[in-house]
Amino acid sequence: MAEWMPNRAWPRIVAAGLCFTILLLMAVTRAQALPPGVGRSPAPPFVQAVKTPGPRTGRLKQVDGGLYDLLWDTQVQIADGTETTYRRRVYKIVDRSGLEDAAQLQANFDPAYEKLVIHQVRILRAGQVVDITGHIDVDSVRRENELDDGILTGIRTVVLRIPDVRVGDVVDASWSWVSRPPLWPGHYFGTAQLSWGVPVGLTHFRIDLPSQTPLQIFRYRSAPAAHVTRGPGRTIYEWNAFDPDPIEDEDGTPDWFQPWQRVSMSTMRNWGEVVDWALPFYRASNAFPASLGDDVVRIGKEATTPEAKTILALRLVQDKIRYTSLSIGPGSYAPRSPAQVVRQGWGDCKDKSQLLVAVLGRLGIDAWPALTDTKEGLVLDRAPPAPLAFDHVIVQARVGGKYYWLDPTIDHQGGTLAELAPLTYRKALPIRAGQKTLEEIPLPRLTAPDSIATEVYNQDRSGIHLNVETLYTGAAADRSRAEIARKSVAARERLYFQYYSEKYPGLRSMAPLRIDDDRDANRFRILESYFLPAAAYADGKLLRKFPIQANMISQVYSATGGERTQPLDLPFPVNRQHRIIVITPGRSIAPPSDMHTEGKAFDFSLASERAKGRLTMNFSLAGKSALLAPEDFPAFKKESDALFNSDGWNLRLDGVTPKLSAMQWGGLGLGLALFVLVAQLLRRRKPKPV
Repeated sequence: MAEWMPNRAWPRIVAAGLCFTILLLMAVTRAQALPPGVGRSPAPPFVQAVKTPGPRTGRLKQVDGGLYDLLWDTQVQIADGTETTYRRRVYKIVDRSGLEDAAQLQANFDPAYEKLVIHQVRILRAGQVVDITGHIDVDSVRRENELDDGILTGIRTVVLRIPDVRVGDVVDASWSWVSRPPLWPGHYFGTAQLSWGVPVGLTHFRIDLPSQTPLQIFRYRSAPAAHVTRGPGRTIYEWNAFDPDPIEDEDGTPDWFQPWQRVSMSTMRNWGEVVDWALPFYRASNAFPASLGDDVVRIGKEATTPEAKTILALRLVQDKIRYTSLSIGPGSYAPRSPAQVVRQGWGDCKDKSQLLVAVLGRLGIDAWPALTDTKEGLVLDRAPPAPLAFDHVIVQARVGGKYYWLDPTIDHQGGTLAELAPLTYRKALPIRAGQKTLEEIPLPRLTAPDSIATEVYNQDRSGIHLNVETLYTGAAADRSRAEIARKSVAARERLYFQYYSEKYPGLRSMAPLRIDDDRDANRFRILESYFLPAAAYADGKLLRKFPIQANMISQVYSATGGERTQPLDLPFPVNRQHRIIVITPGRSIAPPSDMHTEGKAFDFSLASERAKGRLTMNFSLAGKSALLAPEDFPAFKKESDALFNSDGWNLRLDGVTPKLSAMQWGGLGLGLALFVLVAQLLRRRKPKPV
């Protein structure tokens, strides 16, 4: 017997059927023209069908952004030097907030050696399925997200625009990247993430490659081992992760830390194989234009020691060749020749490092390019060996029997060779014959402050004179010198004046900002001079509550949130000092209590000295570690909160003892006279001893 639906359901059914009829008509229309480098075809034959799991009600409250991913399917095949990566994503729109993201899919590709192939886009609605692959709008745009940093990649973004998506729809889309990597044909380097910060019904990863090709696999966060299938001439590695619990990434974790299960793979066996791969690209050439050759000859004549020659060569490449990264095609990993870099006047980290090696070679100094990573250098030895493990190139030089790490991309760096600010990349791989392992780049500890601020407040009858001296050394001097060069002295002057004038309304600038820079000694000094006229605090309020703050100490460490389960990234190295001197002739100011904290992440102290009319407060802060374990976070939070409450004070500049008016002095004298009179009367009435 047929089961009839209530009459009120029929309008919705008719409307849904009409919409899907329109979608079907749209889907059979002529396919639109595709952008260059983008094709359309069925899925490759090696792809195996994967069943999409349904949504789980218990996960809906964990969905972020209105989209519930039901399937992430990635399947890779390496064959005849071609790498094909198939991707399928199935997601359900569970909330209005997901409509915008649901209506478009994005995929990046490098047209220099890749092609993007669209396979299928389907919509599942109310039990019906419609294939709209031939009707979606496909756009290709070039987005240079790192252009402000001087980096050009050539990467194109393909946007698939899906029409008429609605809450409750399930979108099923698949595409592939087909590439022939020009620099490592037959090799594969990749990562498969198996758990996420949001619900995912099923994550499937499968790689199919020739049996004779070795595959190094590194597993993280207790990721499962692969299911391995061996067949005639082929080996397949496969992972399935069914509905893993979402794991939230906590704020402040290091760049290299990921809390999710994942596996990383490489077909290179060891770091020596990476060196062997890179050597042909980094064969140093001493051939460069005569203009640079003349500079090298001058360095050879001016410098009397190998150390002096090295530092002058470093500055030559840092200052004369501007940094621009044109990371397109082979230029992403292979440096340009020194001659080309000099002629064009710019280069990226590979180019500038190769040029520095060539210049040092002309000066008789041994040097080699070295691969490193600016974010994940600390954990390079926890990753499989691969060229893609690195994002930066520096130089290792041997001078006077010692090894030095040099970065020719740093601008405005100062100091002698022995006093260069140490690099913080932690590990690197020198590209020289026979090199088999990564090498450590020691992380320094600052034994003395590299940032020292001194504020002197001198009060007289006319007002308060404020003079500020800030001295930077080492890496702090490099940063400050570069910032001044990029933003101008005038911009820094306005910023500093704004800081003090907001605390002290009516403040005047008494002299232009003065900068003393000794680049060889790497000492960078900034001098400020201000005046606060007495009229600005005639009502006495500011004198009774005069704010001072050790801003050199402020906001270095902060702790937000409750308990942590993940490590916290800390600034390091840190060693700063801030001295505040308040001079009030004829009056004594009550100092704050001395403090000394030996914390989990830093040591902090405040020590005060008081003399006649002079109060000196010395604040110091020294970091102890670059990383904080999660179990140490509660103690660190207490210490950072105490630091936040101890770097600023309100002082009484009108004296500790309040001043009394003439009437008050008269009343005090009358009270004292009455007290003496009463005491004498009581003495007269005291009985005599018998």
